[in-house]
Amino acid sequence: MKKLFTVLTAMVASSAIYAAPVLNPAAPALITDGVFLCDDDCWGLKAGYRGNFIYNAHIKGCDDLEYYSNSGVLTLNLWDRVDVYGFVGAASINFQDAAPDDDLLTGYYGSSKTNWGVGVKVVLWESCWGNCGTTYLGVDANYERLPTHNIIVWDAANDVRSAAAGFYETQVAIGLSHRIWNLVPYIAVKWSNRGVSGSIQYDGTNRIRGSRNTNHHWGYVIGTTLVDANRMTVTAEARFVDEKALSIGAEFKF
Repeated sequence: MKKLFTVLTAMVASSAIYAAPVLNPAAPALITDGVFLCDDDCWGLKAGYRGNFIYNAHIKGCDDLEYYSNSGVLTLNLWDRVDVYGFVGAASINFQDAAPDDDLLTGYYGSSKTNWGVGVKVVLWESCWGNCGTTYLGVDANYERLPTHNIIVWDAANDVRSAAAGFYETQVAIGLSHRIWNLVPYIAVKWSNRGVSGSIQYDGTNRIRGSRNTNHHWGYVIGTTLVDANRMTVTAEARFVDEKALSIGAEFKF
């Protein structure tokens, strides 16, 4: 029973690492022309990439926790003020010493599996300061899911336990961006709610349990975006407090 409790604790802890990137809250207003067509239509399409690399999720009971995902993104842009986007890609997770105070569980590995998500960005306000640039206030809300998949858990005796875990997260962020020429730095604060469900085969029976995160809801983000001729952007950001993570993104408008 003690082993079962430890493994379940590791599954719950692992769910909290899937913190989604925020990227620039001003993104809907940064690309105003298309790569192939330049017009003033009220809508347009953008395609891009987003990478999420978490090096330490600061989860209690976990050391050296890592999570990496690479996804393609398709975005519907409305009036250069609203982005409705969806993404799909592959994600993997690995950590060691999941229970440092108990030698029953020493590792966990999940192979790369498909993750997906949807979201919306809205520019709520902007103000032009002449030669001093333009300031934007924007919000982002997104939902991400990693469907239930097989994972590997082993203990100090290298005994492998069969298990499965699924994940979902809802995240909301609000941030300020300021554009000077082609550079757009930003800062944001985010709140997220995450959950996990799964099953573990132990002593010949299946045990199922679902949980949500009760800590690490809040964090902050700093980043910057480079705009190329109002047609393409490249973004890099770092996230702190609830995690140590880096994200990169790039997109262009048709």
